[in-house]
Amino acid sequence: MSPLLFAYGTLMPRDRESAERDGWTPDAVRGRLFDLGPYPALIDLEDPEAGWIEGFVRPVELDELVARLDPWEEVDRGVYRRDRTVTRDCRTVWVYVYNRPLPADARGPLDRWTGPSRAPAWSAADRVGWTSPADDGLSPVGNAHPASHSREEMDDGEQFPAGCQA
Repeated sequence: MSPLLFAYGTLMPRDRESAERDGWTPDAVRGRLFDLGPYPALIDLEDPEAGWIEGFVRPVELDELVARLDPWEEVDRGVYRRDRTVTRDCRTVWVYVYNRPLPADARGPLDRWTGPSRAPAWSAADRVGWTSPADDGLSPVGNAHPASHSREEMDDGEQFPAGCQA
């Protein structure tokens, strides 16, 4: 099974049509999200006191993460780091977490980033009741809703969010 990527900012699909075409499904991770202007910053990943950050999940190959997405997120320069976490829908995902101190003018915390190119594209109504294209068997990427992962598949003793089965 391919690893999964959770995107909450510049890596998110631009609109509902591209999300459906490319196999993205709505989900959320626990943390704090800030708007830094041209891009967002997710911090405090898995903090039980933090809220849920809305975004999208899709299958991704490890080569894409390492060769394409890590450089885009400037992992080698320490801007972001790639971490594993479990989503609200109990899926183990890779997510990029901001790895520097927040600037004084950071806006947030937010539950969703609506960067300049995304503000008109998604509304709350678009997300309510939306089902994955994988649910209808037409997804070009395959099943984007893998079964919940067992505790043995988690790294470093990670804990499942409330409601997820071990």
